[in-house]
Amino acid sequence: MELLANLQELHISKVVVDRADRLAPDPLTRALLLSYLGSLGLQVIEAPDWVDLTGNADLQAQTKAAAPEALAQARKVLSLFKRRVTRRTTKRAPGRKPYGTRPQEEGTLRRLLALRRKLPKDERKRGRGGARLSFARIAEILNSEGRRTGEGKVWSGAAVRNLVKRERPGWLQG
Repeated sequence: MELLANLQELHISKVVVDRADRLAPDPLTRALLLSYLGSLGLQVIEAPDWVDLTGNADLQAQTKAAAPEALAQARKVLSLFKRRVTRRTTKRAPGRKPYGTRPQEEGTLRRLLALRRKLPKDERKRGRGGARLSFARIAEILNSEGRRTGEGKVWSGAAVRNLVKRERPGWLQG
């Protein structure tokens, strides 16, 4: 605002700019600024083509043309802000919640982890390992009980493995 006051005091009527986006990167702000400068009687000229930017002082047409671009920019900034806040508060990126965080999934997750625990000695197989059920076997058991994944699909060994290997929520510890 001090610069505008100085321009008026010195009775400067024309200002030449390199590019219009140097006035304001946001098209809506630029349109409003050009309209304001035009109302003060200041002529803003863009250097490469020597176009008078304040000559077409139809504010409504300029803002209407600039509004979709400004809205898209605002949505982009808001989305970025939401991601940053989510990462700071939850230490993870926004998106689909991990399996087991919704109330209807807790029972299935508890059952899956119970099946993965070591079997009592009398139920273990002799020979190779045998201390736990395989991921594929756990998937078969969950499917036979009618339990489904978060997307409503049948369980696979890989899905069970991914869930078991993922860091468990605090309420499952112990």
